[in-house]
Amino acid sequence: MSQVLIGIIGVILFIGLALAGAMFLGPQFQKTSSTSRASAHLQAAAQIAHAADLYRAQEGVFATNPSNLIARGYLKNVPVNPTAPVYHPTMMDRFNAVGVETTPTDGQPEFVYFRVGNNKNDRGNQEVCKEINVQSGAPATIPMTAPGLTTPNGVSGCFDNGSSLQAWTRL
Repeated sequence: MSQVLIGIIGVILFIGLALAGAMFLGPQFQKTSSTSRASAHLQAAAQIAHAADLYRAQEGVFATNPSNLIARGYLKNVPVNPTAPVYHPTMMDRFNAVGVETTPTDGQPEFVYFRVGNNKNDRGNQEVCKEINVQSGAPATIPMTAPGLTTPNGVSGCFDNGSSLQAWTRL
């Protein structure tokens, strides 16, 4: 009988410790996931930005999309979007204050954009967007402001353009 009681107490202690560990480590694991996805977004956009800079320096013209960089050998392939692989990166001129793309004035793309996730209301995607801003030196918020105005460094960040979350890096 005492062996059964000791066994039951052991199982209860094991379950209690497992629950305590899950409660303690759960949010940290989620934050780590958001941090790594944010880093992946910034690295992928930076890879395209560096290839575009090299393209402009050697070719004398601006690359207007990532496929130009692949065709001329500046990129081996387009980096995969870490949160929404079906959405490919784009190179755009600029956005106005409410996040709507404006007509290019000089044909020079200014930013590389990656859509963050499939649903801007998804908490995980919002956390990735906030973490992108934190890694860019901005507060952990999601502004509804055009790039260049959203982070202190003006080089990268994430914002809500009204229909989706967009990670960006300046070319």
